[in-house]
Amino acid sequence: MKLILTLSTLVVFISIQSQITFKPGVRLGLNLADISNLNTKKSTNYYVGASFAVGFSKKYTLQPELTYSKQGAILLEADSGIYINDNSLEIEVDFISFTINNKFNINKNIHLLFGPFLDFRTNHNFDHFNSSFSFLIPDTDYGFIGGIGYNILNNFSVELRYKQGLYDIIKQINRDGERPKSNNKTQTIQLGLTYKFDFGK
Repeated sequence: MKLILTLSTLVVFISIQSQITFKPGVRLGLNLADISNLNTKKSTNYYVGASFAVGFSKKYTLQPELTYSKQGAILLEADSGIYINDNSLEIEVDFISFTINNKFNINKNIHLLFGPFLDFRTNHNFDHFNSSFSFLIPDTDYGFIGGIGYNILNNFSVELRYKQGLYDIIKQINRDGERPKSNNKTQTIQLGLTYKFDFGK
């Protein structure tokens, strides 16, 4: 009886495992980035990263990603006490981004993506600005990513995503030590390519 139960469990386990697929991949593309509640326009930069797709069915894939993302905005004029010496100056904020995407395959060509992200800041250039207050730049950001993709070849896809930060990434401290209310959140449109490695073929 124990042998039958063991064999049955093994058969079920192998059956489940055979339905799960593992596909690593790479991603790269353009960032059109902005920061809310500043007098800015979108800056153009890039992202590059890796993904690991765990396919549980033909319709659903869990896809963790690790991405280096250059973001920011272009400040158009003095705004909220920020002073610049020319007509425009680019705000630069770079992140290492960890995302857990939920991928839903609508059909063999179209898929939808949605999931949370956690960003770790690696660089910024706020020390280049003159200001009537001090900047306190948090080390992390978090939020959500949503998007749509289209498979153009067997393992190539083009994707359009929107990345919305939920944390105030530019905290301001005036000379009295007070923090003016601000709501400066990252907003990024991402357009790029993905490639999945299929070692099963």
